[in-house]
Amino acid sequence: MITERQYIKDNLYNFFIELLTAQGITDIPLIYDNENGPRPKSPFLMVEFRSTVNPGMPTYSKVSLADGTKVQHIIQHTRRNMTLYGFGERALDVLEIIKSQLNADIWVDKLRKLNMVIPQTMETLESPQSFETTQENGASFDFDLTYLRVIETNPGYIETVELNQSFTQ
Repeated sequence: MITERQYIKDNLYNFFIELLTAQGITDIPLIYDNENGPRPKSPFLMVEFRSTVNPGMPTYSKVSLADGTKVQHIIQHTRRNMTLYGFGERALDVLEIIKSQLNADIWVDKLRKLNMVIPQTMETLESPQSFETTQENGASFDFDLTYLRVIETNPGYIETVELNQSFTQ
C-alpha cells in the first residue's frame, strides 16, 4: 500500500516535470526538501512539505464487504501547505512560469485526475542566500494542496446478541 505522502511526492513531482516540459524547460532539476541527497548545482527547484490542516469533521461510509472483509472508509478533507523554492537566477523565472500555469485549465484538470487541487498560491518572495563566500539568488512561493484523505478500517461489530429476561435489583 502506498502512503499518502509518497503518493503526493510521486504525483506532484511528475505533475511539475510535465508542466515544465510543456514549457520547454527540461534542464532544471526538481528535488524534495529533507531527502538527505546531494544538492544539485543551481539552477534547481525544491518542493517542501509544510503544515497540514484537516478542516471540518471526517465522514464515515457504511460498512461494506470487500474481499470477504468488512470495511469502512473514513474520508477527511485535507489541506497541505507546501513551498516551491527556486535557486539560481534562471530558477526564479521558472517559478513564475510554474505559478502562471497552475490556474490554466489543462493543469487544473491534470491535478484533479490525481485527486488533488491547488486552490491558491501565495506571493513570490525573493530570498537570496549566502553560502560560504558566494551569494545565491533564491525565491519561493507557498501553495495549498488539497485532497481527500481516505482511510480504510475494519470497524468490527457485534454479530449476535442474546437477551435474557433476568433482572438484578
